[in-house]
Amino acid sequence: MASGTPLRSSLLIVGGDADPNITALLAAAERSGVPYQRLLVGNTSHPSLTWDLSTGQLCVEGEPLLCSAAFVRHDVFTALQDGHASSHQRALAWHTAITGWLATHPEVFIFNRGNLNQVTNKPLVLKLAHGCGLHIPDTLITNDVERLTQRDEQVVKPINGGGYCEPLAEVLERTPLKDGRAAAPAIIQQRLVPPEIRIYAVGNQYFAFDVISSELDYRATQNCRVQVAEGVLSNEGLTDALGKLLAKLGLDFAAADFKTCPTTGQLVFLEVNTGPMFAAFNHASDGKLCDAMLEYLLGGHARDSASS
Repeated sequence: MASGTPLRSSLLIVGGDADPNITALLAAAERSGVPYQRLLVGNTSHPSLTWDLSTGQLCVEGEPLLCSAAFVRHDVFTALQDGHASSHQRALAWHTAITGWLATHPEVFIFNRGNLNQVTNKPLVLKLAHGCGLHIPDTLITNDVERLTQRDEQVVKPINGGGYCEPLAEVLERTPLKDGRAAAPAIIQQRLVPPEIRIYAVGNQYFAFDVISSELDYRATQNCRVQVAEGVLSNEGLTDALGKLLAKLGLDFAAADFKTCPTTGQLVFLEVNTGPMFAAFNHASDGKLCDAMLEYLLGGHARDSASS
């Protein structure tokens, strides 16, 4: 399970054994010399775990787990690689067990504890973002096709995520309708243009990146690259407004995505990801992103102790 002897003052890193983001964070911890333990799960990793709810003690491989901070990622890569529904269910079981234990141990510092039991509601986040001073796209939440008058200039997204952003006109061609209505509402927005920016927040630090892709949704292709975005973070109004939104959502680690309005040239907020992938962005930053994550996690216990 661990690197060295488990220490009460160490960082626990939990995630998939095939997850490049976990690999990047482990490498940063090793390089930095910080005390850490790892709990990896996946096709080749099934550690012994027992959580006794009566005592609150969690044992891994028969040893009590002791840590002052933890980073946990839901393992999505095992199921992506083997395509088995059982892999998805196992990953969910591990994530539920570990985050459940962490929820009952507030002395262990984790990212986004204030958001631990929340499900991200995309339309709500857009409305909150607008209230915090961020520009958002013209947006309709609807299943009524008659309301959609500028179809060639609009895109559609699943309201609960789990799918790509696509041109509205193309999606309507394959969508069954009844009395002019789709079976469920979706997010309909104006079509935005590059530059596309992702901003990571780690506590009060921000890291901005250009996401360069020819696709409408860069996640739909491997033909995508990222680089550090110059000048974006000099816009204090942008980071102030984003900070207000993250505070409302109880987030101290997240990635916010922006694209550009073709009319005004302003950066427009799209969504916030509470468990973002970060390996490629960390590489583009020469390791600074993971270093900031480790510093904030390991400093969190001291901050909590000082404020209590």
